[in-house]
Amino acid sequence: MNIFDFRINVVSSGGHVGELEGMAFIDGNKAVFSESEYGCQLTFELGTDTIEVIENAGCNVWHGMNVSFEGRYRKED
Repeated sequence: MNIFDFRINVVSSGGHVGELEGMAFIDGNKAVFSESEYGCQLTFELGTDTIEVIENAGCNVWHGMNVSFEGRYRKED
């Protein structure tokens, strides 16, 4: 089974923060993280040098207002 560990920290200019970490399960060029308590799901679209993250509404509990885990991130070596 292909998985990767992740940790995402987000901060807005207004001081709102969020943090989420876990394991995402890889299937082709996508990976999915799901947690059952709040129904949060992150979808990772895996590119060569970047990862595009899409979140559902269940992830709102993990970050403050006006911030999101969504976006394009560069891969670290």
